[in-house]
Amino acid sequence: MKRINLCMIVLAFTITNAWTQQKTVHPDIKYAEATYVLQKANGFKGVWYMNQPSNDEYVFKYSGGLGTYPANHRPFAIYAPAVDKTFFCFGGTDDKNSTLLHNVSYYDHRSGKVANPTIVLDKGTTDAHDNPVISIDDEGSIWIFSTSHGTSRPSYISKSTEPYNIATFEPVEATEMVDGKRRAFKNFSYFQIYHLRSQGFIALFTRYKNGQRVIGFNTSRDGKDWNEWQVLAHIEEGHYQVSAEKDGKIGVAFDYHPAGKGLNYRTNLYYLETADLGKTWQTASDKKVTLPLTNKQNDGLVNDYSDRGLNSYLLDIDLDRNGNPYILTITSKGYQAGPANDPRNWVLSAHDGKRWTNEVVTSSNSNYDMGSIYLEGQGKIRVVGPTEGGPQAYNPGGEIAMWESAGAGMSWRKVKQVTQNSKMNHNYVRRPINHHAAFYGIWADGHGRKQSVSNLYFLNDTGQIFKLPRQFEGAETDPEPIADKIDYFSHFPASADPTAVGNLLTSRFLAGGHSQYGNPHPAKPPVQITYPDVCTWLGSLWFANAIQDGNLLDALEKRFIPLLSTEKHLQPAKNHVDNNVFGAVPLELYKHTKKQSYLDLGLSYADTQWELPPDAKPEEKVWAERGFSWQTRIWIDDMFMITAVQSQAYLATGKTAYIDRAAKEMVLYLDKIQQPNGLFYHAPDVPYFWGRGNGWMAVGMTELLRVLSQDHPNRSRIMDAYRKMMHTLKTYQAPDGMWRQLIDDPEAWGETSGTAMFTYAMITGVKKGWLDGDEYGRVARKAWLELVSYINANGEVTEVCEGTNAKSDRQYYLDRKRIVGDLHGQAPVIWCAFALID
Repeated sequence: MKRINLCMIVLAFTITNAWTQQKTVHPDIKYAEATYVLQKANGFKGVWYMNQPSNDEYVFKYSGGLGTYPANHRPFAIYAPAVDKTFFCFGGTDDKNSTLLHNVSYYDHRSGKVANPTIVLDKGTTDAHDNPVISIDDEGSIWIFSTSHGTSRPSYISKSTEPYNIATFEPVEATEMVDGKRRAFKNFSYFQIYHLRSQGFIALFTRYKNGQRVIGFNTSRDGKDWNEWQVLAHIEEGHYQVSAEKDGKIGVAFDYHPAGKGLNYRTNLYYLETADLGKTWQTASDKKVTLPLTNKQNDGLVNDYSDRGLNSYLLDIDLDRNGNPYILTITSKGYQAGPANDPRNWVLSAHDGKRWTNEVVTSSNSNYDMGSIYLEGQGKIRVVGPTEGGPQAYNPGGEIAMWESAGAGMSWRKVKQVTQNSKMNHNYVRRPINHHAAFYGIWADGHGRKQSVSNLYFLNDTGQIFKLPRQFEGAETDPEPIADKIDYFSHFPASADPTAVGNLLTSRFLAGGHSQYGNPHPAKPPVQITYPDVCTWLGSLWFANAIQDGNLLDALEKRFIPLLSTEKHLQPAKNHVDNNVFGAVPLELYKHTKKQSYLDLGLSYADTQWELPPDAKPEEKVWAERGFSWQTRIWIDDMFMITAVQSQAYLATGKTAYIDRAAKEMVLYLDKIQQPNGLFYHAPDVPYFWGRGNGWMAVGMTELLRVLSQDHPNRSRIMDAYRKMMHTLKTYQAPDGMWRQLIDDPEAWGETSGTAMFTYAMITGVKKGWLDGDEYGRVARKAWLELVSYINANGEVTEVCEGTNAKSDRQYYLDRKRIVGDLHGQAPVIWCAFALID
């Protein structure tokens, strides 16, 4: 294989003796010259990259399969109608992920085949910040711009030797004007390149000045001779930017790094545009501005997030047919991974020619989740990206979903979950310029917490996925279609629509008073808030957040406020698992409001569950001495009560002690009372599998698994127990979809509260990838469709078993009263509605 050292082609880049004598150099700033390769890659292998170890359970600040990273490299793909092909580039690698290869390929829309990638050059690093971008000029020449992370490595420009042909490329010895003199154009970062017909190139990119990221632009008629770089903005510590082009107009969105806070802190959203190749710049409202912008309060400001203490991460930008900008960002409370910085809202900021609007599309769990906007016309907008939780939770990426708005971005719904049950996170979905329906977006996968292989994928506009083969020879090959998995959790009849059902039941909860252990119409006023109210309240808050209903969240908080004052006497004593679960509600409210009073109240219940009281009984002292809650009873309903409040405390504070002790407690219960078939006796001396009793264990394990990290020492034990239980439950589902009052008794009646709990556990398991989507998705769907038929016109769930103590008598269970509207049934149905939407 002939490799031509670029040092012989491009101006030499000298390394000082001081540099070469350094003993250790971080890989991202290590000097390396690229070498031209110009041979076939024989497959699509994406580069895996990590940045900055985090010394926590998430391992890295961000990481994964980053062949289409970062958001401020663009474009990665362009549809060329002249030859009906989408050309794309990506950061590739070898079998050992030992280097970064700048690869280029195409998808042929006529044949449906993809080209064997050409390796243009070997960048000599594994830093994905050096990934390439692509452009096509008026003659059909394909240009690859090989960027550099900072100033430590040179950058390169390459051009195909034939139009619309990726077989071979030649280096372009580009120059630029610097202080009136022509110099080698050999270093650029975060490159964004657009070729305007008959006008040439405009590039937006970053240059480093004393470690600060300064954003600007340059232009060139031919891609070889560039004009003088002009600064767009330099506010305090610098910026990131993303850009788009439409009919000759360039729109640029950018943030800024406040002085003294470090480059991990980025905030605010700004926007400028030019329609004359950078000669003049203006705001979206056509107000002219003078460059460079140097003050954080300027005419380009769209959203001031700094006053709210929020980080703002740029994802994508596009311009509609009228040239109006749509900007997609993620906002969060900090740069560190993990739930403490939730919510990470995907915000679409749009200008209609007169004013800016901001709407939340959805939320995800990493600042470095990245997707693309699709402006389809007539008010229809799509967002495609990793908004759903993936196998490496809180690491970058997840499962890809397609969101759609028919109202110009004012309201959103998830129309398809594109990937499911993945082994590794998917991320950085990139929209091609002039995107074609058959090649709608391209991205890569990769493990979030350890080095792995990285595969590349693309999808069409229906959400059908194709994997680009890792190994093949020859000029072209067929992409590998990934069979569309049936989505069992959508397209429900109106009576089973989860949003409608959830709204009906939450409205019913708000319309009533406090219950007496689930009875919504007690003979006497209740003397305290009981656990069925807590479960309903918590589920209603989850549901309200899932549908982004601020009014419902406010109403649920308004119901709680008197418990801090006029109804304070209803706060339960902190002396029993059924009482301490009350803390889960104020902790959930704290997550949404950040009111300290909610946090303090909730933590008082979570903390006292492990703080031994002075009058503790001998057996309670024994449990405490062993590191368990002194409230331990080894009753099956304990495992939701303890899990709920401890999980909420962890999510509110980020302190792992809460979730660690809940997991330890769960393992204790599993070891003591789970039967070989995965189910649970109502009590050790009562050999009956009571439905709702088993339901508490099912949802308790589900809640823990939703929160536990992938590498938690108790996760695998709990997951095994959960799957064993779900397997057995599947075999005992009644023909109509229900589960019975006694799970394994064919003569027992179908009971709603247990059915709803099992359904919630299965829906969550399928969505999280813990359970086979086809095997358990159909079971959960069948259960949900039957379950909603038990809701009457008043929003009351019927056939709810009354409160039931353990008794070794089969007939006792069969004869239990069947209650209407009891919160034991209302709550888990709301949980199901939440899980179907979330």
